[in-house]
Amino acid sequence: MAGRRARRWWSGYTAIELGVPAGTASHRLRWSKGRFTMVDHVDVVGERILHVLGGERCLCFDVLDAWRLGVGGSGLPRPKGRLDELDEARRSFDRRYERALVRRGPGPATSADASALRLRRRWLQQVVASFPPALRARLEAAQLVAAARRVAPSPGEVDARYDDLLDRFVRAAFLTGFAAAGAEPVPDPFAVACWTPSPGLRPDAAGRLGRWGGFAGVTLDRCWVEDVAARGIAAVGDAVVVELVDARRRDVLDVRVCRWRPAPGLGLVPDVSAARVVRDGDGWSLGPLPD
Repeated sequence: MAGRRARRWWSGYTAIELGVPAGTASHRLRWSKGRFTMVDHVDVVGERILHVLGGERCLCFDVLDAWRLGVGGSGLPRPKGRLDELDEARRSFDRRYERALVRRGPGPATSADASALRLRRRWLQQVVASFPPALRARLEAAQLVAAARRVAPSPGEVDARYDDLLDRFVRAAFLTGFAAAGAEPVPDPFAVACWTPSPGLRPDAAGRLGRWGGFAGVTLDRCWVEDVAARGIAAVGDAVVVELVDARRRDVLDVRVCRWRPAPGLGLVPDVSAARVVRDGDGWSLGPLPD
């Protein structure tokens, strides 16, 4: 198990930079090690204060706010447009937002506040829709990790919300593996139940698969979402990764995977064994184990 926690979920992704139009210039934003930051803005708090006082807002701040909104959300809007095409749309949004704030007037909160907040949220969703594919992939991973951390149980505790989250992702990984193995038709119904193993026990799987459908019961470590799913290695080829064993190298990971094998009189049953996954372009593939 040595080296298992040597890297975080973001270690499977390289750092990226993107340019955002800022008048006649272009400002840089950078994603690295799970963090999204503005490179060309030093006094972020000071600039935000100026925005509140009526100063012009750079699109960089909207991109950063859109990222933060996305991390705390669920799912991403359909891709549409590009960030370098948003300047005119931002000016249009600003005019509508200012009108919404003027309608609010003094006094306690009114429905105009909610209207302005909805307008702001729709604008940030539009910004997210303009994210390039590489940034969207990293946002999806960050979103998954954030969702898992919100409901992950403490050691020795059980949280049905976390188990439900695992059920959905592991079932999707199994179906991806069936498709990669050329299973036709894909088993239906196919049920998956996940839970965390007792202390001292390693992740494992049990179940059956036949023409009538199938089921799988899988025990997964509490860190499976960060270690496996967020790295994009939940399903690699026809295998489902149930445990990350060693991640000391960025592009070569030692894992344990679940595959289905024939069993006389039982149809197919899950078999968990050691494996290695290696970086293959933008994805992952199964590689040979060392001798």
